[in-house]
Amino acid sequence: MATAIRLEHSGFIDPNYSTAGYYILTVITSIISGISYDVIPTLPIQSISLILILIMILRNITEQKSSSSLLIMALMMVYITKFNNISLFGYSLHNLGFILFLLVISVAILRLRSEYKNEQMISLILIIAIISLNYISYKYILFTLCFLGSLQLIELFFYQRFRTRNIKKSNFMIVTIIGIVYVFMFNRVVYSHFIPRVRMASELKSSGIYKLLLKARIYDPLDPLNKYYFRTQNDILYATTIWYSLICIVLILLSINLFQKFIKKENFSIGEKVISAILASSLVIFIIYTYLGTSLIYILIIPGIIGYLILYNSHFINYKKFVTFFIFLLLALNVYITIQLYTEDFYGEMRDWNYYNYINPSFKWYAKYMFNESSNSHIFIETDVFTGGYFVKELAKENIPRFSMHSLLSRNDMLFILKHNISASKIGDYAFVINYRLHSILVDNWELFTSWTDNRKLIITNPYIDGIYSSGDIVIYITNKVLK
Repeated sequence: MATAIRLEHSGFIDPNYSTAGYYILTVITSIISGISYDVIPTLPIQSISLILILIMILRNITEQKSSSSLLIMALMMVYITKFNNISLFGYSLHNLGFILFLLVISVAILRLRSEYKNEQMISLILIIAIISLNYISYKYILFTLCFLGSLQLIELFFYQRFRTRNIKKSNFMIVTIIGIVYVFMFNRVVYSHFIPRVRMASELKSSGIYKLLLKARIYDPLDPLNKYYFRTQNDILYATTIWYSLICIVLILLSINLFQKFIKKENFSIGEKVISAILASSLVIFIIYTYLGTSLIYILIIPGIIGYLILYNSHFINYKKFVTFFIFLLLALNVYITIQLYTEDFYGEMRDWNYYNYINPSFKWYAKYMFNESSNSHIFIETDVFTGGYFVKELAKENIPRFSMHSLLSRNDMLFILKHNISASKIGDYAFVINYRLHSILVDNWELFTSWTDNRKLIITNPYIDGIYSSGDIVIYITNKVLK
């Protein structure tokens, strides 16, 4: 919200900003509705769009619409409820990008069904969607281009294999090329983050595979931080593992079913072509992000959910009873996981009904005593993703220039604070903002650690840092070298 607040204050945003469209839309939403920027991220603003577009896609990938209505609604309940602490209802750039990605899928389905004379009009809609997505979500613009490229390869492949049957071939090549060229011309994330991260991927200490293993509680015995990683409750871990296993099972069965149809030279339906492209692009995105150090296993849920509907309407093998049982099992797991997570949020003091204003006193103290706007001098702070984000948002609300006052805690910082690597001590004006109220802390490279409260004694007894401020929930520590 900090960028949106600064945009409203200035009335201007750099059009080359990678996600300018998202922040412009946020400002428009706030001004028109009168909803505060503190409140907007907590509201399911995009839920109606998400539900309608996803239902439209599920309805259009099968020819048996009437018999699938109840199943579609069940799938919707599975997908939109909170699983593995992920919710697609919240207002964020990637969630908004996901809606645009679904729009691209629905338009692609429309093009596959349409007459030749309508292809230019539909292509124009796809191009507009891609251009818009470029300024919304760098993650889903990549997913979209992979999807359209996969769909184009599938169309070419089946046209070559079955051209004697006079099968219509839809061309997504031009749209895909235009999208790729546009992204490389106008998306700064490609050059500022993606390409450098590809070059550094082999040097990352925390790979995407290791993060997957951490979720399964498989740790590297040589990693000094292994006992500090956040551990999900056993019941939620087991339920989530079963949940993802059911998704993987349906993807395997779907792949077998499609492969059998291919061997028998049976033509694919539009839904089967679309799900094949989504599955291929999901695997590509999963591999890319895993290589870059961030595991996106949830990306496979999209083809998994659609795969259940494809298998349910399959004429080759009757999966109806199998699919129905698994859907009800998914629903039961969803209900259980959702209840457990919301119980932790609302009754475990994670959810703050005052929009996390408990952080505000520490920010006010920092702004008064550690930040000198007139001389542009300030003590550089390092903290977790959430607390740092709040500080940046408050700086924007106060219309204070941001400069470079905030950075995320790194692995070396964690080792230093927890007394595992004293040589990592900072030299210069550095301070650590420790939020003891959080049940888990997210730091640089999207690594998730257990609450600071669990290690309070280690922090307090660290001789190389001193606490200079405390509100009870928030403590600001500063390195001794700064004090000297």
